[in-house]
Amino acid sequence: LDLEIKRMPFMLQSKNYPEFPIVFHMKNRYFGIDRPFLFKDLTSVERHRIHSTMELTWGRPDLKITIEGDHKTTAEGINHLHSKWYYNTCVKEHSLAEWRKSEVLPTTDACLYALHDLLTLRHYTWDITATNLEPWMVSVYKKMGALMK
Repeated sequence: LDLEIKRMPFMLQSKNYPEFPIVFHMKNRYFGIDRPFLFKDLTSVERHRIHSTMELTWGRPDLKITIEGDHKTTAEGINHLHSKWYYNTCVKEHSLAEWRKSEVLPTTDACLYALHDLLTLRHYTWDITATNLEPWMVSVYKKMGALMK
């Protein structure tokens, strides 16, 4: 996702205001997720990951905030999935005659619930880097950090 907004230069009461761009860039990379979803994806213990990068630049190119995130499923989540009713129902449905010879995931409610649970990310890591922030922004950031703790 790329978004760029520019305020055009203008003059107001004899004061010149220069061009002021705001640029937002976001990119996600998925690991361990292939299409189409196969039944073996549901029964394996492979972890799934998403790496995201976001960058916000405003005014000058040296004023920016970069956020990198690494989000993944956990072994506990996968083990917990194997004890759920919808996972066990999906395994039983896959053993029925109409799905037994197919490698794809059955399109039943139980299998869709199991797939949703499998791909629910439960471990999040964020790395935030800011350059040349205004003093008031640093103050707001510190106050927000104290509130979140």
